[in-house]
Amino acid sequence: RLTAGEEYELRMLSADVVHAFSIQMGGTSYNAVVMPKTVTALKLEPKTTGTYLIVCSEYCGIGHDTMYFSVSVEQAGALPEETRAEPAPNPSPKTKGHAHGDDSHGK
Repeated sequence: RLTAGEEYELRMLSADVVHAFSIQMGGTSYNAVVMPKTVTALKLEPKTTGTYLIVCSEYCGIGHDTMYFSVSVEQAGALPEETRAEPAPNPSPKTKGHAHGDDSHGK
């Protein structure tokens, strides 16, 4: 559960093979590739409330079609404190930032 207008950083690491996903949140698209042995950081700032489905977009083997989750974005004040995700901290130098419009791919 996320709060609209807050910035978050998702940190992901694959336990097996390469995965990828896209998130369409309102008028904004976020994309990430998740690889073994590499932490991928994706910053997002949802603006539009709703529930958004995220699916694996890189064929990764048996079970690929069951790899999905959803993110709920709610207005500020609508979430009890204990159910909110933590807003993004300052980025770690060990993570790679991947977000829509980010041209730092591996730089």
